[in-house]
Amino acid sequence: MKTVNTIYETSEYDLFKGHALNRVEKAKPEILRSLEQDGFWDAHPIHVVKKWNHYVIKEGHHRFAAAKQLGIPVKFVITEEDGKLPQEYIPETRWTPRDIMVSYSDAGNKHYKYLRKYVRTYGLPVHVAMCILAKRKESERGCGRSNAYGFRNGKLEIQNYALGEKVGEVIAHCANIVPYAKSKLFSGAIAAACKLEGFDPERFMSKMTSHGQLMDKQPDIMSYIAEFERIYNRNCRRGDIVPLSVFYRN
Repeated sequence: MKTVNTIYETSEYDLFKGHALNRVEKAKPEILRSLEQDGFWDAHPIHVVKKWNHYVIKEGHHRFAAAKQLGIPVKFVITEEDGKLPQEYIPETRWTPRDIMVSYSDAGNKHYKYLRKYVRTYGLPVHVAMCILAKRKESERGCGRSNAYGFRNGKLEIQNYALGEKVGEVIAHCANIVPYAKSKLFSGAIAAACKLEGFDPERFMSKMTSHGQLMDKQPDIMSYIAEFERIYNRNCRRGDIVPLSVFYRN
């Protein structure tokens, strides 16, 4: 008879290595409290794969970090390599977009490293920054399911670094004027506007400084483009008017 998933226990923490896509930066307080009070449950050992003379953690990075910090033995089972990514398991805490960004960034993926820097520079939520920067099909607008799937699976590709920086600067400027500037809809509309013929980011930021308080929150990107057009052309001579909404529809 074959023994399956035998539970082992050890305090030799150096035997373990985190997965290349480990998202853990430090032990979470709630997991520290749980292990301190109840110890490591047999029902929830960490899962590892044996690699030469050490074990690579596949699932349970947070529990391992907490056990190591507390100095209590780690309970683990040795499993077969199944090709799954850590976020495909049911973890003790759900993977957030930030977790995914950090894990691929720490693993050396240049696109996720840039995304991480972009988020930090412009103070944007990860999902908003990803929607601005992610490469997508010409037929796609906004952030569709395909983009989200690619992001979760390490396939994020930055489409245009220069455009991303321009969009980030405009959003950061607008954030001082309207409270919803970092929302997905507003940011997506800015990204769309920056691609339009005749759109001058400097002129738009100047107009927002003067008239941004007249802007109203909108339900979709098309409505925001129309609002941008109203602000962008305010007090302009007829020959200087730029029909942003027409360019966007085309």
